[in-house]
Amino acid sequence: HSIKRVILIISLVISCNCAYAQSYTNNWVFGDSIGLNFSTGAPVIFNSGISQITEACASISDENGNLLFYTNGHTVWNRINNIMPHGDSLDIGYFTPEYGSSMTQGVLIAPVPDNDSLFYIIYIYHDVWGGGNGLKYSVLNIHLNGGLGDIVEKNILLSENNLTEKLQLVKHGNGRDWWLLALTKGEEEGDSINFVKFLITKYGIDGPQYQGYGDTYHESEGTSQEVGYMKFSQQGNKICIAKGTDVDLYDFNRCTGEFTNFVNIDTVVENYPADRYIYGIEFSVNARYFYSASVDGTTTGTQTYLYQFCLTCPEPVQDTKILIYSSDTSMSLFGLLRGPNDKIYMSSYSIVNAETNSNLFVINDPDTEGLACDLDTLTVFLSNQCLPYYNNLPNMPNYNLGPLIGSECDTLLAIQNANHIAISIYPNPSAGYVNISGSAAAIYHLELYNLLGEKVFEQKNAPGNVQINLPVDNGIYEIVLRSADNIIRVEKLIIGK
Repeated sequence: HSIKRVILIISLVISCNCAYAQSYTNNWVFGDSIGLNFSTGAPVIFNSGISQITEACASISDENGNLLFYTNGHTVWNRINNIMPHGDSLDIGYFTPEYGSSMTQGVLIAPVPDNDSLFYIIYIYHDVWGGGNGLKYSVLNIHLNGGLGDIVEKNILLSENNLTEKLQLVKHGNGRDWWLLALTKGEEEGDSINFVKFLITKYGIDGPQYQGYGDTYHESEGTSQEVGYMKFSQQGNKICIAKGTDVDLYDFNRCTGEFTNFVNIDTVVENYPADRYIYGIEFSVNARYFYSASVDGTTTGTQTYLYQFCLTCPEPVQDTKILIYSSDTSMSLFGLLRGPNDKIYMSSYSIVNAETNSNLFVINDPDTEGLACDLDTLTVFLSNQCLPYYNNLPNMPNYNLGPLIGSECDTLLAIQNANHIAISIYPNPSAGYVNISGSAAAIYHLELYNLLGEKVFEQKNAPGNVQINLPVDNGIYEIVLRSADNIIRVEKLIIGK
């Protein structure tokens, strides 16, 4: 009962922390100098330092809701809207001084785990010679420059894979590390495409790893498959991907990083030509529904749509489509983003009704079925700051997601419950074996996990003061030592043979 009580208390604490920690996403910076602050619940507009009309953008706040910094993938601004030292000339792709970058999810911000100073700024670059899109990153130390931040490393190559414009981040099941995810391009009809996966820990960025995608490239839809959102649910266990005129769904295992249960929805926009395609994607807070929005790639004024789909209904998800909004013939619908208040906001652009470009649409009750979700097209007024064509909202993951309580990869829970007694595991670094200090008569249960949270070795009757061989490859692991039902030691172990 006491163990259950501890788990319940930790679960409640994590739940409270998640509710409180919504402040990490309290400030959005996007468009041409537009900022929104959600500290009072409803968004309040402020001016930012971004002067380009930008599609790629990301921002982050501290745990109290104070803006830390923001970026368009080329420039980094601090909380007082000044460019940081060394905060220019980041190598995001498809960037022009006038328009910014046209990468849909071209940049994101990843806090370095177990570090209150460092952040990765990760972005998709474009190789003008080879024609492909890869990944680079820069490192920001927020404590430098009097607490306003400074870029300490810049434009470090991470991947040369030819990538789409989809880039996303989600917490590992341990509630501490991050999965970084991208998607490769197809080039010819029937080409296989792949997820590209990295694991971000306090030791660095590990990867890439690859997993085949459940569908193939369709030449008839062209480059429209490369743009648009890839979004995780609030819980991190589902992902939704805009892919041309289709939407694809997967379940996601936060411990192993595996995508399963592929579902293709090809009924989103039936008989839709390739120059109109799905762009914005977002889940309701409890992942009962997701929403998809479409754009007109011709800029000539074609009808576009916002749909709702049900993920918890008994019928197949592709059969649950409900039309929430149909534009006139001059409007495109762009980014969708769930706010700290759990409402979903949407950007748009009208060719003939310019006054509507000073508003964000808002779905006030996105966990409600059909038109009762209450879409409002005029609530969020952006003052005189109009959204440009091909606008977007920040690429903002769920920074508040906690560990998967009770899972094998819930190592944070193990650390919190660990009974730290006078015992040690040595040597560390190790040449492939360890010893456990203590009485020779003591018997321990030893488990070894890789950085994916997978158990790679276990010895249930591990004696004290006896060498234990670890048949694993070189690398960084987490070792867990138990005595009876109690966790008594958890630590990182480096193996180098």
